[in-house]
Amino acid sequence: MASPFEASQPSRGLPGKAADWEEQQEIAEEIEALWREFDGLGEDEVRRRLAMKRFDVRATKYARDWLAKRDELQLSIDVSALRSLAHHARESAREASRLALEANDFARRAKSIASEAGDPLEKALELGRSNSRSIKLALFLATVALTVAVACLVLIHPV
Repeated sequence: MASPFEASQPSRGLPGKAADWEEQQEIAEEIEALWREFDGLGEDEVRRRLAMKRFDVRATKYARDWLAKRDELQLSIDVSALRSLAHHARESAREASRLALEANDFARRAKSIASEAGDPLEKALELGRSNSRSIKLALFLATVALTVAVACLVLIHPV
C-alpha cells in the first residue's frame, strides 16, 4: 500500500509532476497577464474586440472567462444592493405601519373627545331652544298682561 507522503518522496514520476506544475504556473502567469490587460482595456473594449474577433483562440477563452467573472462580481454586488434595498423597504414599511397605528390611535382619541364634547354641546343647544321658547312665551304673556293692564286702566279711568 502506498504512503500518503509518497508524492513528496523521490520517485520515477516526480520529474513529470514537476513539469506539470511548472506548466500550470506558466498558464497562471499568462492568465494573470491577460486579465491585467483586460482590466486596462475595460469591459466595453474587451466585448468590442471579442465581437470583432481580434483575440486569438486562447485569449478569447480567457476574455470570456474574465467577462464571466466580472458579470459574476457585478451580480454579487447587485444582489447585495437589492438585499440592502429590501432591508430598507422592510424597515420603511414597519415605520409606516407604526405611524399608521399611531395615527389611528390619535383619530380614535379625537373621536372620543369630540363625542364627549358633543354631548354637552347638544344639551346646551337643546336648552337654548327651550329657553328661546320660554322667552317667547314670557314675552307673549307680558304683552297680554300689559294689554290687560292698559285695558283695566282705560276702563277704570276713562279718558
